[in-house]
Amino acid sequence: MKVSTKISNSTFSNLVRYSAWNFIALILPLLVGLVTIPYLLQQIGIERFGVLTIMWAIIGYFSLFDFGISKALTKKLAEGRANEDLQIQRKVFWTAIQLMLGLGILGWLVLMLLLLGLDNVLIKVSADIKDEVDKANLLIAFSIPLVVVSAGLRGSLEAYEKFRASNILRLILGVWMFLAPAIGSGLGYTSLTQMALILIVGRGIAAIASWFMVAHAMSGLGRPLFAKELVIPLFSFGVWITISGVVGPLMVYLDRFLVGAFVGAVAVAYYATPQDVATKLIFIPIAINAALLPIISKELAVTANERASLEGLLIKSIWLGLICIAPFCAAMLMFSNELLTLWLGKNFADQGSVVAQLFGVGILINAVGTVLVSYLYASGQPSRVAKLHLAELPLYLIVLYPALIKFGFVGAACVWVLRVLVDTTFLWHFTLNILPKMCCHTLKLLGVIAVFLVFVVISAQFNSLTSKLWLFMISCLLPGLLAYWYFYHKPLKVYTT
Repeated sequence: MKVSTKISNSTFSNLVRYSAWNFIALILPLLVGLVTIPYLLQQIGIERFGVLTIMWAIIGYFSLFDFGISKALTKKLAEGRANEDLQIQRKVFWTAIQLMLGLGILGWLVLMLLLLGLDNVLIKVSADIKDEVDKANLLIAFSIPLVVVSAGLRGSLEAYEKFRASNILRLILGVWMFLAPAIGSGLGYTSLTQMALILIVGRGIAAIASWFMVAHAMSGLGRPLFAKELVIPLFSFGVWITISGVVGPLMVYLDRFLVGAFVGAVAVAYYATPQDVATKLIFIPIAINAALLPIISKELAVTANERASLEGLLIKSIWLGLICIAPFCAAMLMFSNELLTLWLGKNFADQGSVVAQLFGVGILINAVGTVLVSYLYASGQPSRVAKLHLAELPLYLIVLYPALIKFGFVGAACVWVLRVLVDTTFLWHFTLNILPKMCCHTLKLLGVIAVFLVFVVISAQFNSLTSKLWLFMISCLLPGLLAYWYFYHKPLKVYTT
């Protein structure tokens, strides 16, 4: 029979608010970096700055040593909240944190072996700063357990939907990473050892604050304990996420190395610059993704037999991603030549504008796929996502090679968009296996995306800048108008038997 299903407006409002906090915490530190990096470069010199960027990269990369357990912790704690079992929540928390501490120590040992065994191979520096670089590297290595455990604390806060507190800390820490070295260098602390110490102190303070916030959210952490029966579930969930976390970025960035190898270094600049802009814009759906995981995990535990409400939440989340990313997609499609000319000159724009337009289409499609990934994780299906990425990688390379040889870097961009489309199609298929009633939205979403892209592509053909600006404003409003029609003109209905 046909039944109307109400979607929880409060749950969706929470999702919007949490996503906004996630986005602010991701983007503001980058803006601070844009302002402080030129000053920092002037104060400490190009060589020290180069080492500092490596230190930042090490801290970011070795966060992968949590092996996805932070995401598993978020899911398990959210489920525990739904069942209102505080003892289970504490057991999950302590087991996961101890596992992550062990993995952090393993990451520290790996980094120490790399630094000691490949001393001048990893980082070649002048004799003048060799001593401070060695000391700074040791300090950064000792911070790896802190980095990994901090990821678990942030995942715990997200499980309790403390996104404002978590992201304020994340924002302060992100700003600290750029601002503290700049202020320190202005006060005369230009040694890399001093800067490494500044970075670690900031992370330590943030970790302590996170610990107390988690304790407050859980009404006390209770007695430390270790549940052996939770080790395999945490690892089996987390390892698949780690695989996706490694293979996914590899497919995003591997192509630029192949462009350099087969087309040339100049082509890499024309290809990688628009790609970097596009990948930075993926922060928008990623912000939604992070907020969606604990919400859906909790909802699944509470309403296991009422998936209709989750279908409504999921489709609204997809729409939220499309509405947020659509203006950037329209700008890349309609004004790629003008924007690149203003930024990097006419010659660069002539070569790179088509690539920018293709990446604009890719990020629109990717906005749908990113939301679907979060639902699959919350449903306990991270293996499907990881296996899909593992299967895609060799096929992507096989198709990429002839496209590069025949069409150059434009061919590589086409294959990149095709990969995103294939990826999203399979993710949609996996979601339909769990939520079969979602199939009624397939053609509607495809139609909406097609209408938007056709409108933007036609608008891009106008030569008048004034006309294009008016059409651009309409294109920014178009997804919102279509969403209004989608949800209010035609009430969202779910058909059950």
